[in-house]
Amino acid sequence: MQNIDELIKSLEMKATELANRVVYLDNQNKKLDEENKNLSQQIVLKDKDISKLNEEKEVLTLANSLKEENGNGSESKERINEIVKEIDKCLTILNK
Repeated sequence: MQNIDELIKSLEMKATELANRVVYLDNQNKKLDEENKNLSQQIVLKDKDISKLNEEKEVLTLANSLKEENGNGSESKERINEIVKEIDKCLTILNK
């Protein structure tokens, strides 16, 4: 009879250990899900930054080419600055 009691106690201890392990792993999983969510949001923000920088690069490239063609880049530069401001306004509206 004592052998059965020892076996039951051993099984109860193992069940408790497994239950504790499940709780621990569940908590770890929640933490990793949250971290994954945060990293995904960071990727989206970085992608937006990259797109904006690429647009600015295109504008600057255009400005430099216009400057070389016209010899006087002040008018072209002003127009490009206006275009960049309009693009920034549009991006701000889209991000809302």
